[in-house]
This record gives sequence, C-alpha cells and structure tokens, in this order.
Amino acid sequence: MDNEKLYSEAGEAWRHLTSWREKIVAGYLTVLAGLGVAFGWAPNPSFRSAILSGGIVVSLVFWVLDFRNRRLVGGCQVVLARLEDSNGCYAEIQRLRGEWTVLTHGSAVNLLVAAVIGPSIGGLMIYVPQLLGGAFNFWPVIGAFAVFALSVYLFDWLGKRQRQTEKEELKAASSKSNPQRGEPPANNTIEPTR
Repeated sequence: MDNEKLYSEAGEAWRHLTSWREKIVAGYLTVLAGLGVAFGWAPNPSFRSAILSGGIVVSLVFWVLDFRNRRLVGGCQVVLARLEDSNGCYAEIQRLRGEWTVLTHGSAVNLLVAAVIGPSIGGLMIYVPQLLGGAFNFWPVIGAFAVFALSVYLFDWLGKRQRQTEKEELKAASSKSNPQRGEPPANNTIEPTR
C-alpha cells in the first residue's frame, strides 16, 4: 500500500474515532441526566441506591469506552505522524499530546467520571445503612470525597501512562523511519496499538 493511500485511510479513521468521542460523551451525559431525574423522583432509599449503583456502572463503562477510544485515536496519530514530515498537522498534534498538561480531553473525562462515582459511593454509604435500619452518619460523606480524590488521581495516572506509552511508540516508530522525509520503513509494516 502506498503512503498516500495509507495516510488517507489513517486520517479517515482518526476523524471517525474523534467523532465517536463526542458521541460517547453525549450519550454519557444523556444517561446521567436520566438517572438524575429518576433519582429526584425515587420514592425511597432502595430505589435511590439502585440509581446510584447504576450511575457507578454507567460511569465505569463510559470511562472504559473513552479510554479505549483515546488509545485508538493515539494509534492513528502515531501512524499519521510517521507518514508526514515533522511540520505536518498530525505530527504537531502528537507532539502536543506528549507535553504534560492537565487541560486535556482525557483529564476532563477522568474528572467527570470521578465526580459521578465519588458522590454515588457516598450516597450509597448513606442509603444502604438506612435500608438496614441504621441512622445517618457523617463519615460516609468524607469517604465519598476520599473516593472522588482517589478516582481523579487513579484516572489521571492511567492517562499519563497511556500518553507515555504513545510517546515511546512514536519515538520507536520515528527511529525506524527514514529521517529525511518521515517515511515508514521499506516494508510498510505499521505496528498496531493495543
């Protein structure tokens, strides 16, 4: 396959995957809105506990889908950066991905998911004892904030690991490329990302 065709196909895949990123976020926010309305109408702690549990499950599924999508987008960017010269659009996007910043799509997603999971766990810590006949206790609220903080840290750490892996993949791919034009090796073998 010639480089021009490969570049065109990889660019199309990148655009498709980034459009799915928007769809995944929109779907997640829609489901959260539905769960929020249901929570407001829930007649008792057992229904509210079920809704909070659903919020946790939906958040984890959303995070897995978004994390996988980020990996695929990153893989396309590595391929595209290899195929263009160092001044190309995708090469610049990939270079920017390698820079450390907290202002990324991934960081926003991680914060959103943690902001749903932490309070949901806190709510479960409040409602489950009520279901079992206990009274309200302030410690679950502190536990919810701790879970929120740990979730943000964990998701951020996983994102940093992902970016570091992509940076190493690009560096390895670049060292195999022709340094004059940024072309892939003669056999046109492109390593897939996992």
